[in-house]
Amino acid sequence: MNENLLVVFQGKTRPVVIDGETCGTTNTILSIPAGLHDVTLGGQANYHPIMQRVRLTATSVNSPKVVTFT
Repeated sequence: MNENLLVVFQGKTRPVVIDGETCGTTNTILSIPAGLHDVTLGGQANYHPIMQRVRLTATSVNSPKVVTFT
């Protein structure tokens, strides 16, 4: 599978959990396989939405997929 770039924004540095596995931290660029993924955050569930389903395809350093939790 091709790797794609994802940035998950949230006000604090938190673990990013993709498909049930911790894959890095918020506010950094993550390299993730192409496809459909469920993205959540680790730690206390005091953010919204609780989960986001994203499709990663054809991203680049200049245009990563961006997901935001508040």
